[in-house]
Order: sequence, then structure tokens, then C-alpha cells
Amino acid sequence: MSDNRINNTGQSSAADQRDVAINHAAAEHLQRENAEIQRDAAINVATDQAVQRDAAASVAVNEAARRQNAEQHAANANASARQASFTASNLATERNVLRENLAVERAEASSSNFGTILLTSIV
Repeated sequence: MSDNRINNTGQSSAADQRDVAINHAAAEHLQRENAEIQRDAAINVATDQAVQRDAAASVAVNEAARRQNAEQHAANANASARQASFTASNLATERNVLRENLAVERAEASSSNFGTILLTSIV
């Protein structure tokens, strides 16, 4: 009977070791699955951040293009304003010259008429 007891104890011990090994393997499997889940989550976070980075870069490029376009429009507006000012200045100068010429011609015409009337009155 003693041999049966040893045999049962040996079988029990082997079964316990097998159960411990199975539990250990199951725990390692769960740890591996958790590690994979954490890895996948980290990859998803990195992907989301990359998408946000790309979106921010795209917005920055668009804003730079808009700023450059606005600067070009401002430069064109300044050039147009300078051209309009130059044209207005030329027109004002021409108007002043014409006014002076008209005043001189009026004065000459007035003097000429006065002289003709005086000469006609004397004769």
C-alpha cells in the first residue's frame, strides 16, 4: 500500500506541476496579449499625432500662401496708388500751366482790345 501512496503522491505532484506550468503559460499569454494591445494603442496614438502634424503642416502651407498672396495684392495696390498719385500730380501741373497760359492770353487779349478801342476812339 505504501507503493500506491508514493505512486499517487508522485502523480499528484506531476499533475500539480503540470497545472502550475499551464497557469504560468496562460499568464504569459495574457501578458503577451496585453503587451500587443498596448503596442497597438501606441501605434494608433502615433498615427493620430502624425495625422495632426500633417494637418498642421498643411494649414501652415495654406496660410503662408495666403500671406504671400495678400502681400502681393498690397504691393500691387501700393503701385497703383503711386501711379494714381503721379497721374494726379501731372494733371495738376498741366492744369496750372493751362490756367497760367489762359490768364496770359486773357491779359493780352484785354490789352489788345483796350489798345484797339483807344486807337479807334482817337481816330
